[in-house]
Amino acid sequence: MFRVAPAMVIRGNNGEVVNVAPITSAMIPQSQGSDGGSRISNEQQRIQRTNRQETSMTNNDILRRIRYIFDLSDSEMISLFNAADQEIKRSEVSDLLKRSDDSAHLVCSDTLLATFLNGFINDRRGKKEGPQPEPETELTNNIIFRKMKIALNLNAEDTLEILALAGMRVSKHELSAFFRRPGHKHYRDCKDQMIRCFLSGLQIRYRDTPP
Repeated sequence: MFRVAPAMVIRGNNGEVVNVAPITSAMIPQSQGSDGGSRISNEQQRIQRTNRQETSMTNNDILRRIRYIFDLSDSEMISLFNAADQEIKRSEVSDLLKRSDDSAHLVCSDTLLATFLNGFINDRRGKKEGPQPEPETELTNNIIFRKMKIALNLNAEDTLEILALAGMRVSKHELSAFFRRPGHKHYRDCKDQMIRCFLSGLQIRYRDTPP
């Protein structure tokens, strides 16, 4: 099994996480090849490239990543929207998945991504009795993280293992702060880098790792 060095976690004077620096190649221990040279796995190289990318993620980026991780077809994407009572055309799904430099690119709003994630929860965990809850009109990374965690039925240990696959190591206490209600004294904003590492870890677990 490959080993990934943790991301650099920067803490303030009170010991709380204030920033997360992306992994660089200099931070990752390299094993020695048979010729005495350094050798790192393809998986480690891929994670390094991912973490060196821009940390800002759009709703469209997240939608594309989820589609790729779980190998969802257009029909399955439509079904997930439908599971949260959202009608959507195949052409609209296609345009949501296009890159921003494509003239047909359709911006994924907070409400639309929230609807998709609600449908993902319903599909994976079963729809609760009663009316479908209204999707959020304003999404935060904390809400996105929580919805994904619910949909995949992940406990704290599972989530920490997934983050570690992408080189991100945080404590259970630090993780729980992302799922507190805003205004709670221990609530912490979830940064884009954390979401990126979570999705990278999901990709390793659900798509890249052989069964």
